[in-house]
Amino acid sequence: MRLEYTSFRENLPVEVELVNIKEYPIHWHKHLEILFVLKGTINVTIESETYEVEEREIEIINTEEAHRIYSDDEENKVLMFHIDLKFFEQFYEDIKNMFFYVNSSDVGVQNEEKYEVIRNYLSIVLCEVVQKQDDYDEMIEETLIELLYHLINNFHYLMYEKEELKDNEEQLERYHRIVKYIYHNYNNKISLQDIAKKEFLSTHYLSHEIKNTMGLSFKEFVNLTRVEESIKLLLDTDMTISDISEEVGFSHSRYYNKHFKKHYKLTPKQYRKKYKVDEKDLEKIKKIDYLDIKEAIDYVSEYLDDYERFNYEEKIIRLQIDAAESKGNFNHDYKEVIYLGYGYDLLKENHRKYIKNIQDNIGFEYGKITKLFSKHLGIFENSEFINFMYIKQIVDFLLSMQLRPFIVIENKNFEDDNLIY
Repeated sequence: MRLEYTSFRENLPVEVELVNIKEYPIHWHKHLEILFVLKGTINVTIESETYEVEEREIEIINTEEAHRIYSDDEENKVLMFHIDLKFFEQFYEDIKNMFFYVNSSDVGVQNEEKYEVIRNYLSIVLCEVVQKQDDYDEMIEETLIELLYHLINNFHYLMYEKEELKDNEEQLERYHRIVKYIYHNYNNKISLQDIAKKEFLSTHYLSHEIKNTMGLSFKEFVNLTRVEESIKLLLDTDMTISDISEEVGFSHSRYYNKHFKKHYKLTPKQYRKKYKVDEKDLEKIKKIDYLDIKEAIDYVSEYLDDYERFNYEEKIIRLQIDAAESKGNFNHDYKEVIYLGYGYDLLKENHRKYIKNIQDNIGFEYGKITKLFSKHLGIFENSEFINFMYIKQIVDFLLSMQLRPFIVIENKNFEDDNLIY
């Protein structure tokens, strides 16, 4: 069965796992899932779209969205947060009809502050789950509530297409009602006229606004919903294609075939043949290693610097020094190199302020940078055109402070013969 259930233990509304994923076949669940990639790269197919999610990036999978996770990167490490929507209902009654979208496509977008906030909240939840200090369950719930409102205010599915709805609560509620109506009635014969009548709007006006808000016409949106919902019937039942077509609301199977192929590049029959397997084979296909969740703390410690409950004691190295004893001259070898982190961090203003302050007071010779040539900075593998704009900004910034860039190239296929001097 492709519908997966999560047991939320210890009366907590969240389960957190650290995993290495090679293949997690198409499945869906009732809860909200957030993926936080700590190392490497994974691919996530949600419904008919596939996204590459890199190190430090976030992906959100909503309730009952059919999705697959896979990766050729053998070293990937991913934090999976399974969040019980029943817990959120007491704070936002209609949460099960709410969807959140993040941008996993555009270069550098996830460096924005609103994504940093998500990473901070997730890191705090992880910290509390691992450390289990006094009142950790209360702290987890408080953090999840803050995360919920941050998602609603910044990643609401309607704002993804039309950001100005953020400042128009009446319009936002209207289009949420419309989408909710479609999701609950897609398998019936529904018309734009019915919805326009319910909302006391003209059909022409509503048609234009739906297209403008959702990026799809009313009919396109209804048919896409029908196609996406049919995936569950194709993979989890033995219903005929004709019966599935009727079940999801198409008047004839040829229309179902047409719209399905438009979004999935396969007919429903081809899709079922490719992905439908029995329970035993499904488990064989699944290739996931569950890792010790404590390992994840080191990857997120930068987000816990200001979190007072983070247990620093395990990280502190205690030194006992007799200041009265002479040991000879003190060499300033430490001033040779400072590690500056990932290249894309050097585009952040607050990060630059810290570096400038350190350099003004100490004066390092080299600044060591990793992941300078990454998708976040406009460098795509096998791309015909390469944009060095962000890299130039970073190098210029370092040189302006008399810091010589020390660039670490981590590509396994890189050879000295390919080095350009």
